Amino acid sequence: MPDQGRTLTPVEAYDSLRWVMSQTRCVFIMALEDDFKKTGDPQYKPDLDVATLKGYCGFAQSFIDLTLKDYRIGVSHPFALQSLPERPYDHVALSVEIETTEGKKSFLFDPTFKQFCTGTDNDPGHILGNMPDGEHILHDLLTEGFVELTPTCALSYLSAFSKGICPFPVEKEALSFFSHPPESKYNRWFSRQFMENKGFVKTSPEIKP
Repeated sequence: MPDQGRTLTPVEAYDSLRWVMSQTRCVFIMALEDDFKKTGDPQYKPDLDVATLKGYCGFAQSFIDLTLKDYRIGVSHPFALQSLPERPYDHVALSVEIETTEGKKSFLFDPTFKQFCTGTDNDPGHILGNMPDGEHILHDLLTEGFVELTPTCALSYLSAFSKGICPFPVEKEALSFFSHPPESKYNRWFSRQFMENKGFVKTSPEIKP
């Protein structure tokens, strides 16, 4: 569990985000089980290696955003791709900025990116894999659920959702989209009350939003 409020080393920051993702995977299983109860299939067992997690991006964004806030891990910035020019995809995710002992570090959380890895030449997963540093970005998103947000990462990630052409001409503007994303009605789709009522997040005297 992260040490709340303390300035972290880069390694501690990374470990804290890995802990957040471990909690995210647990609630993914809970949410999948909850959804499949409606199908009446008593044999269903959630398998995150198989599930595409299509349609779970808003749930993931809300849970991670609340968890980062509750444990005072950096400053989170939920974003919606619907706010990009031409609205390329209906997809939301978030970034987080963390002040470490070696300066500010930024990370991109998108644990449902695997839904865009369909094996076709024009899907975002295929395009990202062929972008600068794309193989590394794709690997981290698929295995860790997050990746360090560098200027190259910002350009390549946004380009992957825009047919290989970034909607921002320079790295600074691409990074700004993640640190100062446009307001969108699609962000934070699931409220804290909903998440608490479902048992996905809990508030205790030690954890204050």
